[in-house]
Amino acid sequence: MNDYSCGLMPLCGENPRVLILGSFPSVISVDKNEYYGNKHNHF
Repeated sequence: MNDYSCGLMPLCGENPRVLILGSFPSVISVDKNEYYGNKHNHF
């Protein structure tokens, strides 16, 4: 059995002009299905 985490699907509009790369979302964010779902994230 593999122990690995799955992230969230990327967000993309029809004609993207900017690519923002970031780190892997936290477990809290993945559980909420939100990229910045952790209340301690100051983004």
